[in-house]
Amino acid sequence: MHHLAFWLLLGVVALAPLPLGANRPLGWNLMAIAVGLLLALWALAMLRDRKRLAIAGRRSWPMALLFLGTMLWLAVQSLAPVSEALQAPSWAAAEAALGQPLAGTMGLAPDRALDYLVRLLTYGGVFWLALYLCRRPGRARAALWCIVGATAAYATYGLIVYLSGNETLAWYDKWVYRDSLTATFVNRNSFATYAALGLVCAAAVVQEKLSVGLPRGIPKRVALIRFLDDLDGGFWLAVYALIVCGGALLLSTSRGGALAALVGLLVLTFAWRGRRARRDGDTGGGASLLFAGLIWGGAAVLLIGAGDLLVGRLEGLEASGNHRLLILGLGAEALADRPLTGFGLGSFPDVFLQYRDAGFGVDPLSMRKAHNSYLELAIEAGIPGALLLLAALGVATWRCLAGLAARREEIVFSVAALAGTAVVAVHSLVDFSLQVPAVTMTWCLLLGLGMAQSWRHRESSRRHYDAAGHDLRERDGPPSAEGVAAAAFGDPRVVRMPTAGPAGGSAPRASGRAG
Repeated sequence: MHHLAFWLLLGVVALAPLPLGANRPLGWNLMAIAVGLLLALWALAMLRDRKRLAIAGRRSWPMALLFLGTMLWLAVQSLAPVSEALQAPSWAAAEAALGQPLAGTMGLAPDRALDYLVRLLTYGGVFWLALYLCRRPGRARAALWCIVGATAAYATYGLIVYLSGNETLAWYDKWVYRDSLTATFVNRNSFATYAALGLVCAAAVVQEKLSVGLPRGIPKRVALIRFLDDLDGGFWLAVYALIVCGGALLLSTSRGGALAALVGLLVLTFAWRGRRARRDGDTGGGASLLFAGLIWGGAAVLLIGAGDLLVGRLEGLEASGNHRLLILGLGAEALADRPLTGFGLGSFPDVFLQYRDAGFGVDPLSMRKAHNSYLELAIEAGIPGALLLLAALGVATWRCLAGLAARREEIVFSVAALAGTAVVAVHSLVDFSLQVPAVTMTWCLLLGLGMAQSWRHRESSRRHYDAAGHDLRERDGPPSAEGVAAAAFGDPRVVRMPTAGPAGGSAPRASGRAG
């Protein structure tokens, strides 16, 4: 049952960008229903096989309590009727206009708040499922490849549409951003964040493949040939994903997306090089150099080919910067009025209309986002509520960072999660991509699998389970066809590995890497 829940989770996340990034009521409600059903399926699987799926409470509950505390506060703040002293000021004006008492709340928009709560719970559900279902390295790797494959597929589709005239958006006629690549997303910045997540995940896979280094003890020419021969199809698929995600990102002409991707690649490079275990035969330094050359050389080629579009967008940076400064000033004024209670989820458009002045040179009806997720969260949830949610995310991110120190191998998951978090954290300073469900669900899957693989497995766990989570305690012969099928398709039958006695041969091999 947990196998089914895992593969369905990957399917839901991979399909999320199809209906306009799931950023329409139909899209996010379908995603919410799907994730809710998967949580129910996971709960049933826990009842049947708790030992295989359970995580120590001290590892997961602190973060879960922070998140649930945030949800409880947001529900009370946005939906529960309160006394007049705690109500948002607009409720008194509405009562005066209507001439009758109203059940006012601390929030300005209870109807919108309910939608936002559903979406936040959906994101939390994706993370929770990834955390529990990706404890096995094989599953974590499948989830990472899901992100790489899905982002590469949507980027490829976006490139095809762009090169053929850029007239369509999924099955709709394109109505905005006709000069930018957006794939199945409406907003170019949202797609840029999505493509950047795929870019850093593909880069992490490439780095892992290259970190093996050249074999030692043989001539360098032979070692190089053997090294290149060992690069399997997965490596070249990751390279392809790097190219198409990088190219699509540049053609999106998103300045914030390009900056966020560069920061994510820097985090990935330094995290890997700083914590990569140096063992006998590990040529980590040369591999890091090769990786840097591949990534930054490829970035230079893409910039030469498509950078003129991005440079054209940079020419408007000053006007855009002034616009952002005006919003920051408006946000600071709103926060000063209600720093603790906030204005409620989904209330920013109303806050903007209340606090804008005559000098704000934009159409007020078009300003529905703050273009800074941290500011908007603080305005809507209040500073304590925003800090609670950021603390929950901080626990998961810190756990991924700690995984770099705790684990000797399989650090690709922690590295990819940290790089992806850097991407969304930086881009959230200048845009609202995390308010697009497809982007946030993909990031939550990545962060969840990174945290799931951040703990170092005990020696017994590594020896007795394969990548798919099947018991390997009884190993007295070569793998049988039935055993291989069991590992691939989730059958609980045992995969038997070769053993050796005192007379000679090889010792039983651990099926999973240390870490």
